[in-house]
Amino acid sequence: MRFDKGIDKRYRKSVEDAFSTIIEKGNDFHRHMAKQILRSDLLVRVQPVSIVNASGVTGLIDTGETNSAL
Repeated sequence: MRFDKGIDKRYRKSVEDAFSTIIEKGNDFHRHMAKQILRSDLLVRVQPVSIVNASGVTGLIDTGETNSAL
């Protein structure tokens, strides 16, 4: 996992802390997925939703399909 340039340290720490908590308190599947993300080339960006043209609400349309893809 990597962070986009210019991300404030507090946001980076927040994301890193979230993954640490998932690995510490999650079930086997949660830990597996968190570790896969941490080892991946996933880019983390922190920007106002108006810049990325998003609503600020996240969710999955089809969790089964997403789990299969993962």
